[in-house]
Amino acid sequence: MDKAVVIKTTEMDRRLAEHNELRKEVITDRVELLRKDTYRSDKINLDEWKDRVDNTLTELSTKDTSKLTKTNWIAIIMVAITVLNVIILIFHSIK
Repeated sequence: MDKAVVIKTTEMDRRLAEHNELRKEVITDRVELLRKDTYRSDKINLDEWKDRVDNTLTELSTKDTSKLTKTNWIAIIMVAITVLNVIILIFHSIK
């Protein structure tokens, strides 16, 4: 009778130790997981950001680049002034 009690007690202790080890693993895994509401919030923010980037890329790819903007005109005028200055310097250095 005592032998059976010792065997059962040993078996229960072994199973309890396994159960406690499994519990530790579950607690560790739970820390690494995101809560659903946090995941949803992050996913919504990421989806909104992705949509903004997609819209910006679509705007940039469909933008009419054949029109000269104010910046283009300023650059053209500056290049023309520079070319005129170089021509004037060349003519003055020849004299």
